[in-house]
Amino acid sequence: MRAMVPVVEVERILIIKLGALGDVALASGFIEAIRRAHAGAECLVLTRPPYAGLLAEQGAVRVLTFGERGVRAMAGLVRRVRGMGLGAIYDLQCSDRTRLLCLLSGVPFRVGLGPGWVYRTHLPDDDPGRHPWERLAALLERAGVPGAREAEPRIRLSAETLSRAEGWLARRGLRAGGYALLQPGSSPRWASKRWGMERFAALASALEAEGLVPVWIGSREEKALLARASAPGVDAMGELGLPELAAVARGARFAVTGDSGPMHLVAAAGTPVYAIFGPTDPARHAARGQAHRVLRGEAPCAPCHLPACPPGRGHRCMASLPPERVVARLRADGLLGRAASAEA
Repeated sequence: MRAMVPVVEVERILIIKLGALGDVALASGFIEAIRRAHAGAECLVLTRPPYAGLLAEQGAVRVLTFGERGVRAMAGLVRRVRGMGLGAIYDLQCSDRTRLLCLLSGVPFRVGLGPGWVYRTHLPDDDPGRHPWERLAALLERAGVPGAREAEPRIRLSAETLSRAEGWLARRGLRAGGYALLQPGSSPRWASKRWGMERFAALASALEAEGLVPVWIGSREEKALLARASAPGVDAMGELGLPELAAVARGARFAVTGDSGPMHLVAAAGTPVYAIFGPTDPARHAARGQAHRVLRGEAPCAPCHLPACPPGRGHRCMASLPPERVVARLRADGLLGRAASAEA
């Protein structure tokens, strides 16, 4: 799709990306492309507090946060935005709240995923079923942002963050290439995305037998999953901030995750990610550039897009993928065995 609207010259722009984690990681390259397209303009990024530290690492942007709900909070945000002296808004969130914010902002140059009466530039042929990266790439290409199609997700990290991550690894005796990340959790609302702690524990034991240290990642709330399993490895759940997690991911040989926010973050850090999919569609949700590493069981009902597996189906989409098959795939890709250890 050719550019339809030239990028305007302004003094200050606002990029909106409130969340969630996976979407923030996917948008990292687009934020950089927009900033370059408006060289010389001050670039502000509006996000939720949990993602502020990660976006601040990207450099050359000023991060603003908004995490409140309610009419009064929204009215305050509208006043705040109207007083910023903005020349352009790029809404990469495109929720009902952010559409309202754009509409009331008073900014004439507004870019977002439709409808046309909210945004000056939008996608009239937008397909919500497409991968989010594809949708945003098409939108920014139409908005005249150079290099939108080359804006791959990539997490930048400061020297301070890299130093903290190196210290964390050293304290746990971990060396680059000598460990793998395992992420068994999911959003509490999506229990159906979980492969199962018993399978992850079996995988961890197999990796340990290969000389790799399993490093468990996830939120502090997901520690209970690990506590119930007799699994080897280093428990990093809840210990690492998002920038530090991305830094630790850079030194991992690979990661095995579910369909989750950490999946996208680790992929954007440049680490091979083997994501286990069941109820959701990897064509829409896989980490960018990692679709060839998606692992799936065999179930005629998948993807069902249901947050809980219906009774009687036995979570077949996940249960039909044994740990041995994951290990075999890792070995076939050259990530296990003597040669892989020597290269690491």
